[in-house]
Amino acid sequence: MICTLERVREWLLSLKLPKINRMLSIIEFLDEKIEEIEKTLKEICIPTVKLLTSIPGVGNYSAVLIYT
Repeated sequence: MICTLERVREWLLSLKLPKINRMLSIIEFLDEKIEEIEKTLKEICIPTVKLLTSIPGVGNYSAVLIYT
């Protein structure tokens, strides 16, 4: 049986424990913010930064940090 993050999340939600539900909500919120930041970085990226993202393991955020 393969456990995916979504399955684990669903299982944790099924426990109906307030603290776990709150933490999952925070994680979901942060995931959305990270996606927004990634999208913004893609929109403003310059060619050098785009080239850096072609290196395995280097994402948009890391590429911007390296460039600066």
